[in-house]
Amino acid sequence: GVVLTFGLAIGANAAMFGLVQRLMLSPPPGVRDAERVVRVGMTYSTDDGGVFTMTSTSYPVFQALETLGTVFDGAAAVQVDSMTTGRGSELTEVAAVRATGRYLSVLGVQAAAGRLFGPSDDELPSGSDVVVISHAFWQRRFAGEASAIGQQLVVDDQVLTIIGVAPRGFDGTELGAVDLFVPLTTALRKQGSGWWTHA
Repeated sequence: GVVLTFGLAIGANAAMFGLVQRLMLSPPPGVRDAERVVRVGMTYSTDDGGVFTMTSTSYPVFQALETLGTVFDGAAAVQVDSMTTGRGSELTEVAAVRATGRYLSVLGVQAAAGRLFGPSDDELPSGSDVVVISHAFWQRRFAGEASAIGQQLVVDDQVLTIIGVAPRGFDGTELGAVDLFVPLTTALRKQGSGWWTHA
């Protein structure tokens, strides 16, 4: 199945999930109200009395948590991995965030140019043909030109349209530089149908 990490905006009752951890001591650039954004883990007890906490889960468990609107103001799940851009001799490996549709809005991120993806771009079964590029990638690959918006970019052999640029310095919620932000359903098309049902 698909393993996801939670990034959640918190409401009053989040303590019921065991581990509630501030996003970072120093908020990532571009994140609004970072003090309200937390990573949530689920605490499990074993038969022998042990306790362990997991901060990753399957898509069906994430969907169940996402429906708890009285607990969280918003919820998102994310995978950070490498993806490729280009084809043939132009093929390049880049760091990418694959995230559910509310990821950028939960973080309060505002586009530096164009727009960011949202829930309508991340609908099952296959998402939209869109990608958001990091500010650094925009500068490096497109010299910061506004004409980058609307251009096509081959990502993992899929032709996606660049719809926006993330704010300067924003690399998501993980440590390390990121070049692309792709809706989860778009990024996982090659997994075939039904990946979202595996617990």
